Amino acid sequence: MLAHRQTMSSAQRDLFRLGDFRCLGLSTVLNSVGMMSEVVVLGWLTLELTDSPFLVGVALGMRALPLFFVGLPAGVLADRFPRRRLLMLTGAGQALTTATLGALTLWGLVSLAHVLLLTFVAG
Repeated sequence: MLAHRQTMSSAQRDLFRLGDFRCLGLSTVLNSVGMMSEVVVLGWLTLELTDSPFLVGVALGMRALPLFFVGLPAGVLADRFPRRRLLMLTGAGQALTTATLGALTLWGLVSLAHVLLLTFVAG
């Protein structure tokens, strides 16, 4: 059993020698940190704007709502188009909506409507 663990450990170490695997792993970690940070900031911003825990829930729900409507068609697209390009386009779209919300907040122009709309679009 110990030899099997060493073999698995050796195989795992070999994966990290592959540049593509390291790039995929790093991008996955950064994406996860970014998404979780976005959820925290979205809740915090909504609470600052409205002082309503209920509306924080609404805003976070708006982030997940598009997945309910777009999930199946997005799966069909993922099967028909190059996945890498599709991931890059959706990532760029999410980055653009998040940057827009950040800019509106920075300039003091953000409202609850902006938060809900851009959160829905980013979802």
